[in-house]
Amino acid sequence: PDKPIATIAYRRIDDEDKGKDFEVQVARDLAIAGARTRKASLEQAPRIIKKARANAERELATSLKTLGIDWAAGKPGATLSLAFDAAIKTSTGELVTLKGAVTNTGATPAFRVLARATSDDPALDGIEMVFGKIAPRGTKQATAIVRLPRGSAARASTITWKLDSGETATTELAIASTPFPDFALVTQLADDNDQIARAGETLRVRAKITNRGPGRSAKTVATLKSLVGERLLVDRGRIEIGALEPNQSQDVELVFSTAAKLDVERLSLELAIADEQLSTGKTQRLDITVGTRAPTWELTPPRLRIADTLLETTGERITVTGSAEDEQVVGDLYITTSNRGAKLEERKVFYKAGHKPKLDFTADVPLARGVNRIIVTAREHDKAQTVRTIWVLRR
Repeated sequence: PDKPIATIAYRRIDDEDKGKDFEVQVARDLAIAGARTRKASLEQAPRIIKKARANAERELATSLKTLGIDWAAGKPGATLSLAFDAAIKTSTGELVTLKGAVTNTGATPAFRVLARATSDDPALDGIEMVFGKIAPRGTKQATAIVRLPRGSAARASTITWKLDSGETATTELAIASTPFPDFALVTQLADDNDQIARAGETLRVRAKITNRGPGRSAKTVATLKSLVGERLLVDRGRIEIGALEPNQSQDVELVFSTAAKLDVERLSLELAIADEQLSTGKTQRLDITVGTRAPTWELTPPRLRIADTLLETTGERITVTGSAEDEQVVGDLYITTSNRGAKLEERKVFYKAGHKPKLDFTADVPLARGVNRIIVTAREHDKAQTVRTIWVLRR
């Protein structure tokens, strides 16, 4: 691809109207300039970009001034040294405060000092700390606050901070896992007599929900929706269950009605159980044959246990061991890996079929340099599976 002909630093506003977005405005100005060819557009671009850059710098300086930061321009060449947090311990889902300081060790002022972060962790990549003007022998401090994504897997992450003048520093983060809930469902269809769905009838979906995961579900919600449109009317389609502790079960009942006239032999609904705070859950499709006694639906994915794994290593491979167990049978287990920094797409590196209620596994997993995402999936069948993610940093 072509290299950019210009770059502009501007103030980004996350909740800004898309029509007022800086990049949209620049693109609009370039588009309405009237040029009909690419060559003509490039000839007009410097004028438009010069004006856009001046506006962006003026707005940026005004905004930073309210924070006590002087964004005045000046000659480069000052000698700078960096001091950033070297190591931080935290947990997934937490707010992390990152701190840094820059000292001007030279005899001339430093202008528009800014540190940018690069990281294989998307939540940390691209963070900026703004220091502005630093007087000779002076030191400026800055902080950046970031919310780490919620997740059930521990990981090690590295941030590399870099100034425009080339100086660098690193911050190592040890991120502990957050125990997540994991739901199992046993569902039955109920009515006032025979558990058979007919036209013009009110029926109930009774589900026993069990939290089989290691973590607490703080805000558990059950929902029911029709997959066949107006042939079904959901009368009670949402129940807030509240908290579910590990190994705790709760019975819920949702209500729907069938249309007075049905033009299909099969009705379908979707039952969903989720922890709304953690955005994790399970869904189960309920297919009901009209005029036939409905079955009991079970969604009980295998329990997956993985031995403690190194979060960082210098080796080219790592061993992942564990076991999967199910009340019926563990159908199979497979492992995939990917690496965003190394531009490696997800690929399968291990597979093992199972024919018994328990499946033990040991896998030799290759690692690329940087952060490797290892996903272990254990299945009873295609619709009942348990997934665990492991993050491993290879130095």
